[in-house]
Amino acid sequence: MPNKNTQEYWEERGRKAIENELKRDKTKAEEIERILNMMIKRIEKEINAFIVKYGDFAGVTLQEAQKIIDEFDVKAFQEEAKRLVENKD
Repeated sequence: MPNKNTQEYWEERGRKAIENELKRDKTKAEEIERILNMMIKRIEKEINAFIVKYGDFAGVTLQEAQKIIDEFDVKAFQEEAKRLVENKD
């Protein structure tokens, strides 16, 4: 059986290793969250630009373009849900 000092040393070393891993995990998670938020903002910007472009092309206001797109999204979702139920995917 290891003496008390040796056992305490390894227990403390294990605790410190776990603490360090948790700190690194937290840092990585924060970096991933920062990157995801940046990507979300870019995607939202592209979507908004598309809506504006569609509205200009269709000759409708931004709100009307958004409503048309939302209705299209709902119909597409309903069709996909129906297909999944029929195919039991």
